[in-house]
Amino acid sequence: MGNLSNIIREIEDSFRTLKTDLDLRPIYHKTDVSTMAHLHLGLLDSKYGSLPT
Repeated sequence: MGNLSNIIREIEDSFRTLKTDLDLRPIYHKTDVSTMAHLHLGLLDSKYGSLPT
């Protein structure tokens, strides 16, 4: 469990740094489906690079 806590802390620190560096604001979704879609698109982008627009 301690290892999982460290991983979560590192991820949160990375997001905090990224948000600060890019001056990002939070995105709020009204439904769980929208939240999951946003998460999956972000994961796809991180794995395969920028998605075409």
